[in-house]
Amino acid sequence: MKNNPFAPVLHKISRKIAIFESSQDLDGFLKEVIALLMEQVDALLGAVFVYDESMGELIFRVGYDKNDFWDKLRCGDKGAPKRFALDGTEVGKAFREGAVRNLNFTGENHPFKSKILIPIFRGPEKIGVFLMAHQKEEAFSHIEKADLMQAASLLGDMLAEAMVFINHDVAEDKEEDFLLPSIVKGMKTSEGVVEGTALPVWADMDSVAEHLPSPGSVEEEMAFFEDALAQSLKQLEEMQDSAASGEAEMVSLIFTAQMYMLKDSSFIGKMRDQIDQGIPASKAVRHVINDYADRFSRMSEVRLAEKAQDVRDLGFRLVTNMGHFRDRSFTYEGQIILSRHIYPSDLFRLSVEKVAGLVLQGAG
Repeated sequence: MKNNPFAPVLHKISRKIAIFESSQDLDGFLKEVIALLMEQVDALLGAVFVYDESMGELIFRVGYDKNDFWDKLRCGDKGAPKRFALDGTEVGKAFREGAVRNLNFTGENHPFKSKILIPIFRGPEKIGVFLMAHQKEEAFSHIEKADLMQAASLLGDMLAEAMVFINHDVAEDKEEDFLLPSIVKGMKTSEGVVEGTALPVWADMDSVAEHLPSPGSVEEEMAFFEDALAQSLKQLEEMQDSAASGEAEMVSLIFTAQMYMLKDSSFIGKMRDQIDQGIPASKAVRHVINDYADRFSRMSEVRLAEKAQDVRDLGFRLVTNMGHFRDRSFTYEGQIILSRHIYPSDLFRLSVEKVAGLVLQGAG
């Protein structure tokens, strides 16, 4: 994608994918994607339509423009997404043909004089259509179709990956459902077949911090931090002892290293200094953790670069303990975890609690 003008935009988009826990999360992400692509070609309106194989129709998924055209005019009274047949509609024809359609219109009946419709592929499979529109004629004639197809292909990858992690509720009216794929193909890393309940999880400091109480005084935030620090040290010591007494000596070393970091006056001192300056405890932790993790990730030595994940694990534990989110009565036994990544301490806990399976989008 070196010569593709969409490359910088697509790179920016790809870095923003996170764990999606609801359809609303995915819609927000798609609107951001659409807005960035529209900005690249100066379009005034954009939308994504997804193919519903069971009904043989395209479903309006999400649209974006400054005047809320899609929300006001293209959805039903109850906000249910509109459906489009593959015959007799512009988006349907673009999907059937699997090719970019650049349309131009004249006359007052057409508020948008130019439309471009790009089929969205996931590998060889067509999964939807991406539409952009403009009030001027020939607004998209200068764009290379190959570049658009390449952009739509990456959009298809993102859409398919994001949908895997939506913990979606089954609606009573199947006509209003956005159907998720029932099969997800991947690369196996271990032999065997297991059954269990799929459980999407997230492990991200920023996501956890969003649910913390509002910041208090400097004294309250410092007490908040010290309590989380003490709790984190206790947890790490318990896991270190458990790992060392079993057959997980290498895992034990990870927890030992994390304990040393939490006892490092320079490392923890940076967090305390920021809290003293009036920065909320969770934000101070994230600042310092991200700084250290970035330093490790830039190192050329692979083993040292991978330490960045251990540092983020530590930060996640500290921020999580600020909210006391982890319910110790909960068990992962018999569940299949879906996640973008997994932290070392959580991987150990999953093993101890006899998780049935683990599905990751990426791993080191």
